[in-house]
Amino acid sequence: MKRISIYIVLQIILFGGVVVSIAAQGFPSAEEVFRAYRKQKDIGVIPSIKVPTVVEVPLEEYQERWEFAVYDVSDRKFESNMYRAEPVRDPIILTASTKEPRTTVGFPERMVDKNNTTYTDILLPNQGQGFASFTITTNRPLSSSGITLSLEKNVALPTSMEIRAVVDGETRVVLRENKMMQNTAHFPQVTSSQWTIAFSYGQPLRITELHILDDKAPVLKRGVRFLAQPGHVYQLYLDPDNLIRPVTAQSANLSLDEGVIRLSPVLSKANLLYRPADVDEDDVPDMIDNCVSVANQDQIDIDGNARGDACDDFDRDGVLNSKDNCSNSPNSDQRDTDGDSIGDVCDKEESRFTEKYPWIPWIGIGSAGVVLIVLLFLTARSLPQKNDPGGD
Repeated sequence: MKRISIYIVLQIILFGGVVVSIAAQGFPSAEEVFRAYRKQKDIGVIPSIKVPTVVEVPLEEYQERWEFAVYDVSDRKFESNMYRAEPVRDPIILTASTKEPRTTVGFPERMVDKNNTTYTDILLPNQGQGFASFTITTNRPLSSSGITLSLEKNVALPTSMEIRAVVDGETRVVLRENKMMQNTAHFPQVTSSQWTIAFSYGQPLRITELHILDDKAPVLKRGVRFLAQPGHVYQLYLDPDNLIRPVTAQSANLSLDEGVIRLSPVLSKANLLYRPADVDEDDVPDMIDNCVSVANQDQIDIDGNARGDACDDFDRDGVLNSKDNCSNSPNSDQRDTDGDSIGDVCDKEESRFTEKYPWIPWIGIGSAGVVLIVLLFLTARSLPQKNDPGGD
């Protein structure tokens, strides 16, 4: 009995160590995963299965990110899943290029590689806004009425976007420069095999995928597969606004088609737990925040460079305004002799002296008061005395 108790204690310690290890590695909690996804499908119990079976949930609507989370409500854990799409005959192939230097744009081809784990890095100049343009070519004409951007986690949208397309040998503006407030931009349908997309941006950009929507694409058979247990209740979360992958156990082989049960379509609904990504917790979603990593609910941008003043560097000394003790005067050393949170560069010497010895101003005030009283007394004594009417 004593051995069993010791064994139980050891198991608890081991389990606690695993939990601490997972937390230390920064894995997201279930709540963080739920909040990342815009939509959900309530799959419920799958009555047709008696043993663990791979099932496929049909996907019939377009979404910005083809990433998913399958939640086992019964066991309160996430299941491994696999997105599967029916192969397309003669698919439209996109290639991306840019004339921007490599020091500004890294790997433009990654924004059209259909892989959400890679990205095109677009760096920001030290001062002012950034501007970059890309040419997207297709192996055959593509009819489209919209473009969607997928961004890396905690990245703001470009400030604006303009789209041009070559139609019948002429370059046309299909979307005039327009402020971006969401991932997808729509325009009248155009057929072209060469598109130019120009961005202005106030913060560094990381584009994981750039989709030119294909209005005439064939309807594909798409679905999400996972290993379902008999009697368990499941939910499918889809279309995240940033990539948060849940912790899952070892995955079954989901690529084999044999024995897979394709379920009836389930309508998607809004995920009430969804919260737009907001890494600095200032109640402004990362997507439209002019300072993604620095809290600035007021979004003040005095110089209009699309970079909030809180994360700007007016004096170019390498210290952000929000952390700079002299935001208008260069002082990379941030020296502050009197410790009043005002750097020496913009803190007058006499001010620093009086802050160091706060009693000195009071001596001056007291001395002035004494002098004033003495003067008043002497003035009063020097005034002529009035004659006493009752005297001689």
